Amino acid sequence: MGMKKGDPVGLKGPLETPIGKGHRSLNLAVRKEFNLYANVRPCRSLEGHKTLYDNVDVVTIRENTEGEYSGIEHEIVPGVVQSIKLITEDASRRVAKYAFEYARQNGRKCVTAVHKGS
Repeated sequence: MGMKKGDPVGLKGPLETPIGKGHRSLNLAVRKEFNLYANVRPCRSLEGHKTLYDNVDVVTIRENTEGEYSGIEHEIVPGVVQSIKLITEDASRRVAKYAFEYARQNGRKCVTAVHKGS
C-alpha cells in the first residue's frame, strides 16, 4: 500500500480482491488502516438529464468497518464460507454522530436512520 498515516493526501483507485484462498480485500485493509468508518455517498440529479425524479439530492452515510465490512470469514467445509456480521453499539453511535455533524455542516435539514436486518 503506497499510502501511510500522516500523508497530506490519499488517492485510491479500484482495488480488486484476488480470487483464491488466503487473500484479504485491499479495500478492507485500507478501511482498517485509516479507520475509514463513514462511507459517504452523495447522489444528485444532473442538470439537463431527465429522470423519473427531479431535484434528487440525497447523501447516504454507511458504517464502513462492521457488518459485511468486518471481514470475519472462514471456510466451514470446502466451498462453503461463513461470514459473521459484527455490529457494535459504539460503531453505530460513531457513524450516527458523523451523519448528524455532516448534516449540520452541509445545511441538511433531515437525517434518516435505516437498518438492514438481513
